[in-house]
Amino acid sequence: EQLWNKLTKKDCLIIVKFISSSIYQYYPIKVLLLIFLLIQISSQVIQIFLFHKESDSHQFIQYMPLFAFPFYAIFAALILLIEPKVVQNLFEEINIWPVEMASETTRMRICKEAKIVSYFTIINTSATFISSVLVMVCNAHDYDTFLIIKYFDDYWP
Repeated sequence: EQLWNKLTKKDCLIIVKFISSSIYQYYPIKVLLLIFLLIQISSQVIQIFLFHKESDSHQFIQYMPLFAFPFYAIFAALILLIEPKVVQNLFEEINIWPVEMASETTRMRICKEAKIVSYFTIINTSATFISSVLVMVCNAHDYDTFLIIKYFDDYWP
């Protein structure tokens, strides 16, 4: 509890801000984003080529949701690398009154809700990361989950 109060003394949502924007300002995270981006773009280009070359309409329809989903992550990573201050600028543009200006009961309520949002953000981010890793590990050779693996197994045994 003391650590929490110390962290959130100046800003109740500092943890949410860090997870949603500040973490992407660090050089090692930018390098990881770039590696992720290169792998995803390469994978998508190979899949586009092989879809065009070999797939029939049934296979195209079957794999389209799995093929299209990574574009969301690719665009998000591109935005974070090309325009890194977008989210940070958003926080600066919003005029937030200091919590100390509120009455004691309102301040306590705001801090309690900020704590709940922060816990949710931490748990949600952790669960997303863990489930992403587990999906990749547990389904490493599942062609219905990772189409690119099917192509690699077919063309580079």
